[in-house]
Amino acid sequence: MNHFSINDLLKSELHTLTSRERLVANILASALNRSIAKEDIASRLVAHDIHVSDNAIEVYVHRLRKKLSGHPFKIETVHGYGYKLTLDSPQGIAKKLLTS
Repeated sequence: MNHFSINDLLKSELHTLTSRERLVANILASALNRSIAKEDIASRLVAHDIHVSDNAIEVYVHRLRKKLSGHPFKIETVHGYGYKLTLDSPQGIAKKLLTS
């Protein structure tokens, strides 16, 4: 399984994420390099007693993109479906580490 923990990857950034943003980030990470439907994200949040609309999920993803820019992954929009978390190539990761 390609699951990794956003908590492990971004230990230095965790203080800037809200609990809901952290949950959404970990949901996306559980489907690394695969598309995940907004409805699936919403149903996983419901399992944590968090009821949200599609618009709220869009807001969390927008905030995650802003807060986590410059890190070695990106959240892609899969139009009409949901989102996909992808990692940069090893070269892209190395370049970001060298310029930090």
